[in-house]
Amino acid sequence: MLAISSSEPALPTLMEKLEKLGCSKSLVGLVVPTGYAFNTDGTSIYMTMAALFVAQATNTHLTLLQQLTIFAVAILTSKARAECKGHRLLRW
Repeated sequence: MLAISSSEPALPTLMEKLEKLGCSKSLVGLVVPTGYAFNTDGTSIYMTMAALFVAQATNTHLTLLQQLTIFAVAILTSKARAECKGHRLLRW
């Protein structure tokens, strides 16, 4: 069994369909890949909130700078993860 849990293979098809519906090629070429790259921000926010929850649950005080640092690291690592090819599980 081959399983890929990525929407990346669907991007060219989606872009073609949007162009057939009347969207300009330059607009589609900018918006769709950008949206895909920034879609991982939700995961970054979730991971930040989870880290803040653990800090509060353990009664660990974090300054605003430390909280923003956690968020910045989560954002940067989510951007890198989106570009790593082959990071999904393939089972035969």
